[in-house]
Amino acid sequence: MEHLPVPIQAAYHELMQRFRARPPLSVPGSIMRIEKSGRGYWVSRRRIGDRVVEKTIGPETPEVLATVAAARAECSAP
Repeated sequence: MEHLPVPIQAAYHELMQRFRARPPLSVPGSIMRIEKSGRGYWVSRRRIGDRVVEKTIGPETPEVLATVAAARAECSAP
């Protein structure tokens, strides 16, 4: 399989990070911080039937922290 040049890989990675960090209209489930390989990530967990589904919100960046704060404010709003 042919490998893409590093600048293209970096651009794709940055685009995916921005896509994942965009503010959602709502984040279903419980929002929590987890650690993987020494790095912090934010996820939401919710129960669907008899299983728990985990969705990654993103790595701990200012954009993702803003998303988490907005989602928490949305949940606590009357």
